[in-house]
Amino acid sequence: MSAKGQLQNVNFPQAKRLKSAGFDWQCNAFFIAQNGNIVKNAMLNNWNESRLQVSAPTIALALNYLRDVKGVQYQVGNFSSYKSQPICSKTYFNRCGYSVFVNGKYDCAGGFDSYEEAESALLDAVLGEIEKGVTK
Repeated sequence: MSAKGQLQNVNFPQAKRLKSAGFDWQCNAFFIAQNGNIVKNAMLNNWNESRLQVSAPTIALALNYLRDVKGVQYQVGNFSSYKSQPICSKTYFNRCGYSVFVNGKYDCAGGFDSYEEAESALLDAVLGEIEKGVTK
């Protein structure tokens, strides 16, 4: 989890999945491919052009790329006031507040304690859609 007010970078497994999905936007952080160590505050670059580095964008930037380039629609929301309401033909029980929808489907049940936790789970869910071939 990042310090308050700082955008969270993707983790190493997410970064590798983004690279496989074609992520090519510039960012100022990257992982060293050999060991997964992160280097932040680097020069703005598309680090995925190298075999030795893997771009480590913020989760927000990665989600923007997947929405704008790959066409996956998503939403994170605090739906805690809608407990036990039918959403997407399922009964909805959210214990903590934040939930994730991808391409109009309720994707991540279980509720998340923070928006940042939900956003990271959302990235995993969106990458899953990309890997299944659900894109524009």
